[in-house]
Amino acid sequence: MKLNHTTQYAFRLLIVLSSNPQKLFVIKDIAKHLHLSYKYLAAIVTQLVKANLIESIRGRDGGIKLARDADEIRLIDILDATEEPYSENECILGIGTCGGASPCAFHGSWEKAQAAIRDTFGNRTLADLEIHADTAL
Repeated sequence: MKLNHTTQYAFRLLIVLSSNPQKLFVIKDIAKHLHLSYKYLAAIVTQLVKANLIESIRGRDGGIKLARDADEIRLIDILDATEEPYSENECILGIGTCGGASPCAFHGSWEKAQAAIRDTFGNRTLADLEIHADTAL
């Protein structure tokens, strides 16, 4: 299993913002630093603003910054803001409707794995990632 690109870039963006929580960052500067297109990063920023993970200040001296302290942003919050929601009735194998009265052979195992993933991401915060990133900007 792999996180989608949008989620990966959201993590990288938030790590940059957490490197200097009081600074207002310019999206164009971060896009250049992360080697991403401005439009794509701006779309990610919009998702994260809607999820109350980033604060956006408009105007000439505006920019973006974390909406909360890094130790208050759980990794599951980032996943929920950027990953497509998983339906419990959707088969992970692509077989069709799954669960309830007609689960596929893998359904029970996938439910356990998904619960473990949510638990792991729910118990870690953005602050846990800061030490693993080169965030100089």
